[in-house]
Amino acid sequence: MKKLPIYLGGALFVTASLVYIIQLKSGEQQVDVAEPTMSFNPEKPPANVPVNTAPKQKVKNNTVDNNFNREKYAHIAERLDAMITRRPNKSFNPELVAAAVKRDTAWQTNEDIPTSLPLDKERLNDGRQFIKLDDLKIETLIPGDTVNIDISEANENYQIIVDRVEKHDYASISWYGHIEGSDGQTYDVHFTRGDSLTVGGINTPEGHFVLQGHDKDGWVASSGKLFKIDPDQPDAIYPEDI
Repeated sequence: MKKLPIYLGGALFVTASLVYIIQLKSGEQQVDVAEPTMSFNPEKPPANVPVNTAPKQKVKNNTVDNNFNREKYAHIAERLDAMITRRPNKSFNPELVAAAVKRDTAWQTNEDIPTSLPLDKERLNDGRQFIKLDDLKIETLIPGDTVNIDISEANENYQIIVDRVEKHDYASISWYGHIEGSDGQTYDVHFTRGDSLTVGGINTPEGHFVLQGHDKDGWVASSGKLFKIDPDQPDAIYPEDI
């Protein structure tokens, strides 16, 4: 009869241990079940969750160059756009363009004879007018502009009104305009520029003149001066020679 309390005490200990283990396992399962879950909508990130997004980069206006400030050069922005459209492979300095727009002449007379021009000695000394061409000024011209030209042989300074500008397939641009003569007539004028060569024809009340420029050096002369007839050479054309 004395062994019964011992057995009873052992049974109670085993029972208590089993209850503790069951509670412990139950607590672990509750922790696993209680772990938070989150549904994700890619179109609407959840609140208070940081999203790694790259900073938006400012779009640069490359109409002319990376330094082009449209607000600062608003007065010539449209002109700059036209220039770069005509010559997409060439860059223009907005500050220099703005200065060229203010100038009112296409060239200045050069009192010195430029040796860089492809002219022989006779043509260098035949009395043609040598000039310093303002090539950037011509590049800035758009329809409606006016520009002055000095022709010393005619002893006149003419104002050209630009009517239209045409871009050619072969990297050349032509400016077409006219002179309003004091006689009530209009006289056609045109300039064509490539990479470095400028040629032009100028009709005036005093006759027709030809322009040619190589970079900034050039000349202006009347057609009569350029196409002189040698009195010692016959100018008749015979059918058998054609």
